[in-house]
Amino acid sequence: MLGHVYNLTVTTDILSGEGWTEVRTDCNDVIVDAGAPGVGDLNGDNRITSADAAIALRLAASGAQNPVADVSGDHRITSLDALMILHAAAGRIDL
Repeated sequence: MLGHVYNLTVTTDILSGEGWTEVRTDCNDVIVDAGAPGVGDLNGDNRITSADAAIALRLAASGAQNPVADVSGDHRITSLDALMILHAAAGRIDL
């Protein structure tokens, strides 16, 4: 499922391959990012724009949750997230 990180236990020495990104290894455990959409790209167009900031602001005002909008990493959507997305859209910060 997109937007989640899964813990997988593997029984092979191959820790990465096509479509897999190795994040951390610990013995035979591998944590793999399943290809989630980019943080801050709320409309799914593979770009961070002011439209994404507007969506984040609407989420913040309504109290709705979306992990892609939580760019500050505090597990809630606030106007700070919208501001950070707007700064990323302007090229001032990287998310």
